[in-house]
Amino acid sequence: MAQTAGRLDREGHQAVWRDVSMAKVAVPEMAQRIADRAIQIFGAMGGSDNAPIHRAFAMARLLRIADGPDEVHLRQIFRQEPPARWSISDSPCITRPKD
Repeated sequence: MAQTAGRLDREGHQAVWRDVSMAKVAVPEMAQRIADRAIQIFGAMGGSDNAPIHRAFAMARLLRIADGPDEVHLRQIFRQEPPARWSISDSPCITRPKD
């Protein structure tokens, strides 16, 4: 992330779109996984008002949607992948009819 921030300062947003999109998928997902794990560890207490875990879980879930759904960012990442150097027809797993 620090490298992405540095590149953003030096090269501009066009150069780091892919990295930013990956962060926008990974960070909220990890926050939600951590909050979910905390709820599992604390059990029913994790859902009570005495512990802020349920709020953290709800906020983490909201973060996965607020800046665009994960699928939008994943599509952006996919679009920036270089094209494959092979085609599916080149795969050795494809059975071809015998002449």
